[in-house]
Amino acid sequence: MKSKKVNRQSHAGKSPYEKEAYNNFLRSNFFLDKTVKDPLNPGKTEVSSFEEDKPEKVPPSKKSMALIVKDFINNNWFVSIVVTVVGGFIIYLATSFISLSINQGIQAKDIEIIKTNQKDVVSFKDAFIAFKVGVSKDIEFIKKKIGY
Repeated sequence: MKSKKVNRQSHAGKSPYEKEAYNNFLRSNFFLDKTVKDPLNPGKTEVSSFEEDKPEKVPPSKKSMALIVKDFINNNWFVSIVVTVVGGFIIYLATSFISLSINQGIQAKDIEIIKTNQKDVVSFKDAFIAFKVGVSKDIEFIKKKIGY
């Protein structure tokens, strides 16, 4: 098995003072200062000073909704993508249905206006027939000139 080379970028060195402090710590054989009070009577094992200093129980705080959503997306990214695509498609269908119903309403109003103004429709029809007759006469005249 090859040993991995340690270079300057992957290893942080210690100053001489840090080395001295670390050597002193190792030479002390880990005899650290006691942080727990000594029992009242060392012969008795029933009494414990640990029970005197009970820590306060702090109820865990709830996660915020943003953190819950972020965790869900990170842990279930495929489901998140599928839900996003389906949600986008549903929104697209809803907006297209709304715009379609609005357009149908506008067209229904236009049809009602045309029905109330019948003479405008008739005059438009007459104008179209006159235009068609004029164009057909022009085409006949052009055919005679060409000799077709």
